[in-house]
Amino acid sequence: MQRLDYVLEVKENYRFTFDKSINLYEYSNSVAFFQAYLDESGTHDDAKITVVSGGLARETSWSSISIQWELLLKKYEITACHANELNNFQGQFKGWDIEKRESFISKIINLIVKESVTWIGAVIKRPLFDKVKVDYPDIPLTPYSLCVDWSIISISAMSMHRKNMQPIAVLLEDGQKNNSPAFKHTCLLASNEQFRKNYKIKQISFLKKSGVIPFQVADFLAYELYKHFGGVSRYPLRKLNEKLISYGRVLTEAEIREYFAIYRQYLAGHGAKYL
Repeated sequence: MQRLDYVLEVKENYRFTFDKSINLYEYSNSVAFFQAYLDESGTHDDAKITVVSGGLARETSWSSISIQWELLLKKYEITACHANELNNFQGQFKGWDIEKRESFISKIINLIVKESVTWIGAVIKRPLFDKVKVDYPDIPLTPYSLCVDWSIISISAMSMHRKNMQPIAVLLEDGQKNNSPAFKHTCLLASNEQFRKNYKIKQISFLKKSGVIPFQVADFLAYELYKHFGGVSRYPLRKLNEKLISYGRVLTEAEIREYFAIYRQYLAGHGAKYL
């Protein structure tokens, strides 16, 4: 599959360093006009699926969302929206009834749609990943890192399809910085100039999730995908599918296997030092 081969090919000049700053890399001082905020769900050991999902929008749209989101939180007398707590009536949502929750969710969806957020997502079924991984014990890929790759490919493909020539900032919540293989793999993408230029990626950054409103949007979208592909048919996802442009997919066993095979071939030619 050409796009996977290309992702690996552009890593040839990789030089890895742990950067303590917020941004792992920026190829120019220009402002990124588009930002993609991504969150994950299902990264715990016993998860049946892993999801990386979120939204892509102009910086101005994220600024507008943040202002309106804050007003919405104040109206409902809460300080943040965590999808798992919202849907299980936990934390600040304890004592809510279904009607109040659905009203809140409806307003969230309308806000996301109004600001022209594009839904990005990648889903891996863990039994399929584990089945393939048995044949590639030497390849240090994780479900999370593979989902991040596919999400970035989707973001870039969508951007180029729309003939957007502005660079894109990809922003990940920093919970995976302690996951060394996944973090190093993501830094592979961030540190290769050819990859960034061809895919119009200005930066790939890990940011603290707390207080960053767009990550609450990404958390909401990732949760809905996780619950849906975990076998729960949900109203919010159906409404989001009706109203949002989306780019993403559930990876098949063949696609996962092909990715592992390409990775093994790449490491054989370039050496494991790149990971």
